[in-house]
Amino acid sequence: MKQPRPKTAIVSLKLRIREDLRARLAQAAETQDHSLNSEIARRLEQSFTSETVEEMLQEMHFLAGEQLQAMKEFRQMLKGAKK
Repeated sequence: MKQPRPKTAIVSLKLRIREDLRARLAQAAETQDHSLNSEIARRLEQSFTSETVEEMLQEMHFLAGEQLQAMKEFRQMLKGAKK
């Protein structure tokens, strides 16, 4: 059975992309003064961070909606108690 690679291992990956996308990545890498490989890796890492942030924002939005509903119900309860 193969031993799993350490999470910090650097691995080689063959990638097929359109030429226009490669050129855009290469231009971005040159602008940032780093390699094409670094640009691709940075953007991939960033996509996972963005997903995590998006999930957190969705959860916060849901919880805020629940809190708002609870506040409205509490306000209605207080109005009923004053009568």
